[in-house]
Amino acid sequence: MKVKIQNPKATLVTVPGGNSITAVIPSGSSGSPNSTSPQVIYKRYEIRNRSTVWTIKHNQNTDRFIAFLRDETGNQFNALIKTVDKKTMQIVLTQATKGFVDVIFDVSNSPIIDIT
Repeated sequence: MKVKIQNPKATLVTVPGGNSITAVIPSGSSGSPNSTSPQVIYKRYEIRNRSTVWTIKHNQNTDRFIAFLRDETGNQFNALIKTVDKKTMQIVLTQATKGFVDVIFDVSNSPIIDIT
């Protein structure tokens, strides 16, 4: 799976610590006039306790996101992902585990994430 930002003028900014990447579309760019606010935000969430339901309160005010799941050893896996509301998601697992969730949030006014 490839994820790309549809606006070619977007700039990726890495936040110290490497756990967050933000795509900023500069002022006057197509699709985001006079805005330098983040358009796409990457966050990593660590689930430290074994559970069959991971609840993540992300507070990004969007239900447009892509989540990548990894167990505690780093193996990627799939699971049911539910949007509870625009600030919370739940991941339902078949067995209790702990691990990481890498999420790319589309926080723009119009969708800019393209998944192929």
